[in-house]
This record gives sequence, C-alpha cells and structure tokens, in this order.
Amino acid sequence: MREDPKRIGALKPSGQGLARMMAAQVDQSLDGKILELGPGTGSITDALLEAGIPQDRLILLEMGSEFCSLLEDRFPDTKIVQGDAFDLKKFSSEHLDAPLAAIVSGLPLFNHESARRRQLIHDGLDLLDPEGAFIQFTYRAKSPVAYDDQAFRLSSTRRIWWNLFPAKVWIYRPLPVTE
Repeated sequence: MREDPKRIGALKPSGQGLARMMAAQVDQSLDGKILELGPGTGSITDALLEAGIPQDRLILLEMGSEFCSLLEDRFPDTKIVQGDAFDLKKFSSEHLDAPLAAIVSGLPLFNHESARRRQLIHDGLDLLDPEGAFIQFTYRAKSPVAYDDQAFRLSSTRRIWWNLFPAKVWIYRPLPVTE
C-alpha cells in the first residue's frame, strides 16, 4: 500500500480502547445511517459493530482501493464507497436520502490545512440529524478545528493514554435549531 501521510493517518490501526471510545459517542437511538470516514483496516468499524450497530446501518467511505477490498471482505453487509471524504457534498448527493445519525472519522485531519479541516466539519454537520455527532480523534491535545460557538457545539473525551499513540476524541454537534 502506498504510504501517503495525507491519506494514511497512523502507522498502526487505532487501538481497541480508542475505537471503543469513539463508538461509545454514537447515539444509537437516533434514526439514520452512520458514516465512517477513512476506515482503513476497520478497527473503528469493529468497535461500532461490537457496540451493537448492525453492519447494514454503516457506510464506510474510503479513498484507497486496497482498503476498500479489505473492508468488503471483512464487512460484507456494510455499504462501502470508494471516494474522497473531503468531498462530502458529492458523496451525500449520490448516497444519502436522509440525515445521518453520526459521522465517525479516523482521518488524519492535522495533515491538512486548517480551512480544509473546518470545511469538512461544517459539511459533515450539514448531513447530520439535529442531535447527531461528528466524532473525530486526534493524537494532539487540541481540537483539529477551533471552537466556534456560532457554528457548532464541541466536547471531548478524556485522553486515551493506552493507545499507541495517546489520543483524544472530539465531538462536534450541530447548533440547536431555534424557531
């Protein structure tokens, strides 16, 4: 597989503790599919399934054809789409007909410019149920997108020290709809 730091975020797949922490942030009571961005080998996908989310509720958006083939073998009842996660508008017009319950991202956001990271989060928030969440991890202690109380709500988990490398999960939520 090609080693491109903008495409591949980690030298090793996410650890079980980190993957489980991400899966725990998904509100399974919400209707809608769950979109995973950059699933790679499927370690976070495994945690989502372990948490009780059925395969047919997941959509895996992966750029690498090698990873797509691996994911198709591992998760035959999951919808797998080969494409660019930074083009969520195109993805949504071709593959979505209802709001998503959650977006779970393993993308290496800090490998991209700030404006591109911000646009991804905003585009993702537009696809979510009003109570949904865009769930992103990072190896850094700060959010990949600076908090903006005019654009989204932001929270985080504690640092997951037992992951190689220690990581933190950030949760972005749409602002409440006011009438």
